[in-house]
Amino acid sequence: MHIISSIIMKNINRFYLFIILIFSCISLKGNPNKQDTINSLYSTIVLEIPDGLLYKKTTENYSEGRFHVYNFQDQSYIMIIDGALLKLEIDSILSINNIKDKPSYIGSKNNKHYRKDIISDIIFYYANVSDKHKPAFDEIFNNIIIHKKQNSTSHSNGYGILIPYDRLVKRDVIYVDSCEINVVHSEDNSIEYISCNDSSFCVEGIRPGAKFPDKLKGKELEYLRGWGYYVNITGNWYAGFDYNIEPTDTSKVLFVFWFNFNSKHAIKRMSTHEKDRILERYYNKTFVIADNDETFDLLMLLTSSFTNENEVNNAINIFCEICKNADGALAEALGIYAIIMIENYPNQMISKITEDKELQSQYIHYIATHFYYNHTTAGASAVDDFFKKIGNALDSQTKINTLSNLKPRVKELLITISD
Repeated sequence: MHIISSIIMKNINRFYLFIILIFSCISLKGNPNKQDTINSLYSTIVLEIPDGLLYKKTTENYSEGRFHVYNFQDQSYIMIIDGALLKLEIDSILSINNIKDKPSYIGSKNNKHYRKDIISDIIFYYANVSDKHKPAFDEIFNNIIIHKKQNSTSHSNGYGILIPYDRLVKRDVIYVDSCEINVVHSEDNSIEYISCNDSSFCVEGIRPGAKFPDKLKGKELEYLRGWGYYVNITGNWYAGFDYNIEPTDTSKVLFVFWFNFNSKHAIKRMSTHEKDRILERYYNKTFVIADNDETFDLLMLLTSSFTNENEVNNAINIFCEICKNADGALAEALGIYAIIMIENYPNQMISKITEDKELQSQYIHYIATHFYYNHTTAGASAVDDFFKKIGNALDSQTKINTLSNLKPRVKELLITISD
């Protein structure tokens, strides 16, 4: 991960340029840096081939995918398998080792070296490599870049990504030295958001997985409803913590992200004109409630914390209808919005859930699914914290009783999902 971390540490603007170049889809053939690209069905793979290594590249299909082979003059080769896993003869001489804190499989036979890495379900082999050329081949493997194409993106957990101001959006994914980096582009193709939860990703010495860093202590702890707690590192870089539980000195950084909270894109999300446009399109039925951008724009609006009583009731009614009719990928993604709605309007939402048993069952499913995907390590304690927070905001014993009945059902479903 030395490439990305050094770029960030030396000059953050160069990191932006690096990301933009990756996503520009410019052909790199003939580049003096000897970069070579492979365009597969779901990814673009970039290899850095050192000067002096001459090769011939071929691509072949097989029944469940394709493989790409770089044949070098000294009979060494690199093979990239993009498809269902294949078992090769050289696997028998490989054993697992850590290279740059990443698992790799390495071995040697007859004074030749072999290595296998698996990155984002793509297998990379080098074979028949001499002592002389082993450092060059290791350098190639240590600097592989993979850009996941956006056509496999949806808004369900693991595919879309939640960015500040409570909106699940499509993401691009790149892999640099096995490190997965999320990038979100705005409509004008500028970078709007970057995040990473890999411990090898570093900004000013701050890494995901580290305990609350000393250099962040004393800085302002900020909180955005539905997004979570975060602390500024430098510029527009932040350390992200839990979305619901206030961090302590022993809390770990969950991810590092870049976001300009004052950008035109962030402000646009909450503009009055945008709100009116979204609601008008909903009432005129100009789009179908489904796993699409229009629906997620509407969900972002509904969870944006209204203050006018009529607007609150209207937002709750629309949201409850979506909850009762959602299916497929949309249903999988509703958990975070269900959490935000009940946090924004605890008394109104609990009243709705008390009156409507169908909605109640749906809500239990959404909440449990959310905690399964986002709090697997915290387990039942995260559920307890959430229900305690909501219970403290309720204004009647009837609502408290409803909430008390919901919690064990959520926990039971969470166990069922986990099994």
